[in-house]
Amino acid sequence: MATTLEQRLHLAEQPLVSSEDCRQRIKRLKDKNKRRLVILISAMIVSLLVGTLGYKLLGRMRLTEAFLNASMILSGMGPVDDLKAHDGAKVFASFFALFSGAFYLVGTAFIIQSILLSYIEMDRLEKHCPPASL
Repeated sequence: MATTLEQRLHLAEQPLVSSEDCRQRIKRLKDKNKRRLVILISAMIVSLLVGTLGYKLLGRMRLTEAFLNASMILSGMGPVDDLKAHDGAKVFASFFALFSGAFYLVGTAFIIQSILLSYIEMDRLEKHCPPASL
């Protein structure tokens, strides 16, 4: 059975999914984004706490100096104060710098990338989904 060009164009204009399916997919994407943001913020807080406590206890720094050093290392800017403490503090600082550079920054970039891609997907779904029927 041959279809005319008008029939093909009419079929092409019809949405592939229902409006309910689109709303559910958008809701799932929003829920995933919320979970990703919670993971990102939790990782940031835990990393700052570990770094601050490490510099405070091992580096014998004041709390504000320890927090500043941990923040600067996590952001990739480098340490502010030199460690004049024992070798344990220097080993901690080395591992904390490796953690922040290799895992924290890369992990943060992956989470942010997935959030941005899901926003692009939600925008595409909102533009191409059929309107909700009343």
